[in-house]
Amino acid sequence: DQAGMKDTPPDEIIRVELEELSKIDIHYSPEVVVKGVTWKAFAYMRGGGIIGSGLLCTHNQFTPWSFIVNAEFILVHPDNGDNLTVEKSAVFNNSDGDIATRVGKNTDTVKKFIKNDKIIVEFRFWISEMKGIK
Repeated sequence: DQAGMKDTPPDEIIRVELEELSKIDIHYSPEVVVKGVTWKAFAYMRGGGIIGSGLLCTHNQFTPWSFIVNAEFILVHPDNGDNLTVEKSAVFNNSDGDIATRVGKNTDTVKKFIKNDKIIVEFRFWISEMKGIK
């Protein structure tokens, strides 16, 4: 449950730096393996004010599997630590392997997180109730 997320360290923290916002469409993190599952984070900016971000599970196994992910999507303030956090939960399984959200939804909110045409999105996530993962 999300209330318990802050009681334990996250299973993983991934940072995606969106550089050259005016030129590049979508940014992906390098893949990481957490609890035997391969992950990649992504983030993008649209129309100067919407930051979309998410986690992709690229686990490739034909036998049934599932687990729950509780995640924090964080826009990192470049100067003062006044970050913007959105929390979400989702069930991941053979047919649904991603979780996404819009972290910043308007231009004025997002502008304060941009510095030198760059913005940082951090993903903290907790994995629980794993079934069928080999």
